[in-house]
Amino acid sequence: MLYPCATLSLLLGLVFPGKFIGYQISDWPFMLHISTSLLAYGLFGIVTLLAVLILLLNHDLHKKRFSPLVSFLPPLLSLEKLMFQGMWAGFILLTYSVVSGTFFAEAVFGRPVSFTHKTVFGVLSWLIYGGLLLNHSMTAWRGKKAAVWTIVGFISLLLAYIGSKFILEVVLHK
Repeated sequence: MLYPCATLSLLLGLVFPGKFIGYQISDWPFMLHISTSLLAYGLFGIVTLLAVLILLLNHDLHKKRFSPLVSFLPPLLSLEKLMFQGMWAGFILLTYSVVSGTFFAEAVFGRPVSFTHKTVFGVLSWLIYGGLLLNHSMTAWRGKKAAVWTIVGFISLLLAYIGSKFILEVVLHK
């Protein structure tokens, strides 16, 4: 399932090439912020694909039918366990990214923190994933609700990372 997503991302890169904005590579706090942000985003993308698979399997189980597309998948509980393990790792990376982007903004970006949609959606996705992990560990929250909230958290993260570039370049033509 990752190959079609990677292909779609490459095609979107061709359609919306954007402009190259060079950043100073010798700035370690900035490099750590960008690296952890991209790793968290990629990990949450994989976790979201697992959530979609969980929803598909859950739907098939309730309908008492099994499509050939999901017959190769591991059991539902194994997918869910893998989803939460990936979510913990992504949450740790996202926590560093949010903290470095918020509290160290002046050192990292050269200006104090501002409430842009990137900041708001980044913190919102952190709150969604944190609440989801807290509910899972305290009340064993799982299944369809957990998968749906995982997708909602990723949409918020998507709006934080890709949405800012899309809004600036495509909508506002900057």
